[in-house]
Amino acid sequence: MNKNLILATALFATIGFSMSVIGYPLQKLESFSKLPQDKQTLVVETMDTVRTENKELRQQAKEIKKAMKGVLTAPEFDANAYQAYADQYQALKVQMMVAKTGAIKDLASQMNQQEREVLLEIMPKGKKGHGKYHGEKRSERTIQ
Repeated sequence: MNKNLILATALFATIGFSMSVIGYPLQKLESFSKLPQDKQTLVVETMDTVRTENKELRQQAKEIKKAMKGVLTAPEFDANAYQAYADQYQALKVQMMVAKTGAIKDLASQMNQQEREVLLEIMPKGKKGHGKYHGEKRSERTIQ
C-alpha cells in the first residue's frame, strides 16, 4: 500500500511540473517510470521542496509585478520607481532559478548517466506553448 501511495504521489507530482501540451505529460510519465523507485521519490521530494521554498518568492514577484503595473499606469510615470521594482523582480526571478538549478544539480549528483538522461527528459523545456499559437494574436492582446 505504501509503495503504491509513493508511486501515485510521484506520478501526480510529475504531472504537476509537466507542460500542458496534450500527450507530452504522458511522455514524461513514461520517462519518469524508467527511474528506480528510490530516484523517483528523490525527484518528487526535491522538486516539492523547491516549489515550497519558492512559494513566498513567487508571491513577492506577483506583488512587485502589480506595483510595476501601477507605476506604468499612474498619471505621472516615475522611471526610478519602475526601475527599482524591475530590479527587485529580476532579483527574485534569479533567486528562484538558483534554487531550481541547485536542486537539479543535487539530484544529478546522486544519479548515474542514464538516470540523468531521464531527468533531462522529465524537466520542463521552457515556457508553456513556446513557439505555438495559443489564443489571441499579438496585435489583439490587451494589457491586463
